[in-house]
Amino acid sequence: MMALQTVANRIGALSLGSSHFTFAMIAALFVLCIALGSFAVASLRTLPRALIVGSQWALVALATALYFAVPRAPYAAHVVRAMFRDIPQAFGPYYAATFLALFVVLAIPISLSGALLPLLFHHLRERHGDLGQIAGRLYSANTLGSLTGALLGGYVLLFWLDLGDVYRVALAALALSAALISAKVLGARVSRAGAACGAALACAALLPSWDPEHLTAGAFRQRQPALETFAGSRVFYEAESAGTKLLFHRDDPVSTITVIEAPYQGRTSRSIVNNGKSDGNTSVDYATVCYAALIPAVLTDDLANSFVIGWGTGISAGELAHLDGSKLVRAAEISPGVIEAAPLFAPWNLGAHASPKVILERRDAYRALLHTEDRYGVILSEPSNPWVTGVEMLFSREFLEAARAHLTPGGVYAQWIHGYESDSATLALVLQTYASVFERVAVWYTRSNEVLLLGLNSADGYPPEALLRERFARRDLRSGIARCGARSWEEFAAHELLPPGVIAPEPGRALHTLRHPILSHMAARAFYAGGDASFPTLVGGTTAVDPRPRGLLANAATFDDATLSTVVRHVCTNGRRAECATWHAYWAIRFPDSLLRGSTWRETSAVIAQSPPAALGAVKRLETLYRGELPGFSSAGAVERARLVTDLYARHFVHAIPFPRAGLRRAWSSCEQGVFALACLDARREAERMLTSLDASPAR
Repeated sequence: MMALQTVANRIGALSLGSSHFTFAMIAALFVLCIALGSFAVASLRTLPRALIVGSQWALVALATALYFAVPRAPYAAHVVRAMFRDIPQAFGPYYAATFLALFVVLAIPISLSGALLPLLFHHLRERHGDLGQIAGRLYSANTLGSLTGALLGGYVLLFWLDLGDVYRVALAALALSAALISAKVLGARVSRAGAACGAALACAALLPSWDPEHLTAGAFRQRQPALETFAGSRVFYEAESAGTKLLFHRDDPVSTITVIEAPYQGRTSRSIVNNGKSDGNTSVDYATVCYAALIPAVLTDDLANSFVIGWGTGISAGELAHLDGSKLVRAAEISPGVIEAAPLFAPWNLGAHASPKVILERRDAYRALLHTEDRYGVILSEPSNPWVTGVEMLFSREFLEAARAHLTPGGVYAQWIHGYESDSATLALVLQTYASVFERVAVWYTRSNEVLLLGLNSADGYPPEALLRERFARRDLRSGIARCGARSWEEFAAHELLPPGVIAPEPGRALHTLRHPILSHMAARAFYAGGDASFPTLVGGTTAVDPRPRGLLANAATFDDATLSTVVRHVCTNGRRAECATWHAYWAIRFPDSLLRGSTWRETSAVIAQSPPAALGAVKRLETLYRGELPGFSSAGAVERARLVTDLYARHFVHAIPFPRAGLRRAWSSCEQGVFALACLDARREAERMLTSLDASPAR
């Protein structure tokens, strides 16, 4: 039964997502039902011997029936998920309904398991008078069995078998147990019991295998009903797997790994899927993992040794190993399945798994760092999403401190984090924890709503810009960055969101630590809602001498029309909607008669149109901010207009091309002079709290 519980945990992760909520729910369900089975035995007045035998054969029969139901579990979970949609307030009711559904399905078989121990105790008590000896033997056997089942079914067997095989082994063991109980309790001859055992084992071995494509469909990420949601599992799975090809499947002791191949824009794309969730592919995610390696490679002062946390597709490790200055790339990957699938991505990762510079070891990254004295110029952390159980450790303050201790002077620690399926509170927690360890933190985007947090092990922040340009011009780095998608220094530097010295820890803010691990809980709740969080563009304090830290493109005022066209196209085509609108507005102010801007607008305006409603048509308003004028919100009152201008200012602020503050000052000055001056004062205080440590004087 412990082996079956570990299989249930893994199937739950594939069906519901591998958050700690799933694990807690499955564990609680087993404990509750075992207790209910024991309580049911205690409530019976008579306990005939046949009850022991009957309960165990009933358990075998129900467990066999459940075997055939498991492949439909992801579909059933999707149906329940679609009913609750992506409403944050439905989080509690959704998990309550899921727990209730699991209870209905699993209550009887698990309760039958829980009934066995008290039934055996009653049976043996009638035959032996020494209750202490009986209790000791039963509980000792039960404890050893639980430990053995958990160790074998939850870990050891998965080095050679998949989840279905482990289930069949556990099912055969249940049948063997039932046969032995039948022989002991009912007095059947051993030969008959042996025949029953052999038949049961043979039947278990002949059960059909589970379809890995069904189990790894990842339907838990679909929060709204699809056309096939209520059409039945067969139709649903056919739609999910249409056009895809399963190249690899492995249930290892850590997770379930598959490699999927599918066409993408006329090319072949391969994805590494971890517990039903894609952890990287060779098409959409290529730019992310490519930039994740090469942005810190440009910024570090020592490229000789690198450490990569999480292998994934191997593209990041391959890009680092391909650089001329690289001597060693050490990669830590906890999943044997990911390592086994590594050769399948060789055409995209420059043959990283076979590179003499690369050492790929199966090990937990935390322990791999703690058990070495080596120092690295680049440490790159590319784990799965923080709502996945276990991943939150890599975002903890303790791990960040361990990582910094293993950086060379001038080294860079790069941490990937996403804004999709997240919220602002979760991102703020990650940023605050990061800033509590690194005094100089920069934020660069890779694509769309995915960024790199760069902790610089240098009091000066970036190296001089001239040195960075010199590094970028090197043949190996420039060709690698071109593979990422940037073909000029301006395109590359446009990926910078926040320069060093902007982010600063706020006193009193909660941090994610091993003693206070709050990230996984917050991230899992945010994942349920599936929102799209925005990374702050204004963070940290400002000084009287330097009103705001400037980015690498701070000299954008010297750009010519053609260079601005290149930058705008690059920013917009990478899905950065807010920055796309800002660069368009800046370009319109700098070159109002540009013919290039007209053609670029026709190609990229669709990106801006996908922004939230508050940003639709924002370009004209942003132009007024650049002119120092008051943006028009004709239907809004003075207080609401000031709030909208403040939101516009903060949402679209780009450090390379900052807005003048005149428009913001006018919005609040106009508000304070009207009849709603008192209400305006309260609103201004609220706005200042929102912009606390974002801008030193937002309304002055």
